[in-house]
Order: sequence, then structure tokens, then C-alpha cells
Amino acid sequence: APNLLLIEKIVVNIRPSKSSGSNPMAAVDFYVEGLNPDVVIEVKDREAFFRDLIQRTIEDFSFDQLSSVDGKQLMIQSLLREMNRQLTTGELRNIRLRTVIVKP
Repeated sequence: APNLLLIEKIVVNIRPSKSSGSNPMAAVDFYVEGLNPDVVIEVKDREAFFRDLIQRTIEDFSFDQLSSVDGKQLMIQSLLREMNRQLTTGELRNIRLRTVIVKP
């Protein structure tokens, strides 16, 4: 699929919660799907900017949120909204999680 881009190895400290230690972390790999190839090219060209945006968005979530299916879906929606705000050539259609590892 030409409109997919894999974003690998986003490692982020997330907010602690009752069921985690004092320094929980998340590691995420996912695919972004653009409405057209130009969007994917823009994300690739501005990868450093978008990696930072992704990290800042994910670090707002707590361990308990990212441990649940609903929390992961909320994270995807937040990432999609934040990334689409910054794009200039179109928008992303979807974000598909490849790997999510949450360490308490």
C-alpha cells in the first residue's frame, strides 16, 4: 500500500498510575495511512518533527490508560487529531498499531 508509512521505535515515559511504578514507559510502532501519497511523503520528510509530536502526545497518557484497549484507541484518536493539525498537504486517514509495549 503506497499510502502507508511505518513509524518505528517511539519510546516515551508516560504518567504513573496506581498500578505502575514511579517511571512507567511505553514503546510503540505503528503505521500511518494517508488519504494520498503526498501526505505520507510529508510525514516522512518532516519525520523528526512528527516523532517529537507523537512523543509529546503519548506522554500525556497514564500507564492504566495505555494498558487498556479503550486507552489505546483514545491514544490513536489523539495522535490522528494532532498530526492532522500539522499537515499541509492533506490528512491522515488512520493510524494502525503494530506494537505497543507498556512497562510498569
